[in-house]
Amino acid sequence: MDITKNAMLLALLLAAPLAHAEDGDAHEVTVKVADLPAPVTSAVRAKWAGATISEAEKQADGSFELDVASKDGQKLEVVVKADGTIVKSGKDDDEGEHEGKDDDDAGHEDDD
Repeated sequence: MDITKNAMLLALLLAAPLAHAEDGDAHEVTVKVADLPAPVTSAVRAKWAGATISEAEKQADGSFELDVASKDGQKLEVVVKADGTIVKSGKDDDEGEHEGKDDDDAGHEDDD
């Protein structure tokens, strides 16, 4: 192998772990809660006073998927844009499926 091929192989080997999140989803990267943008944490605090963010992942579109525990202990999954816009929120059932509302649904009650 020549030097160029070795360099490309080394670059691929070093970059591979960075391309995958902890759960194997290449579209999400784990982020430290302390490193979240201020508008993201402010939006969560404003909507759920006393809530705690336990985990955060940055999605491919730049938004953040957060695991949040409300002060009454309810587990939520919340998606927030970097500018603090809450896109989606719902109950976190801990199995990857989340009941939630898109931001467009917020404030609208079903007539069932």
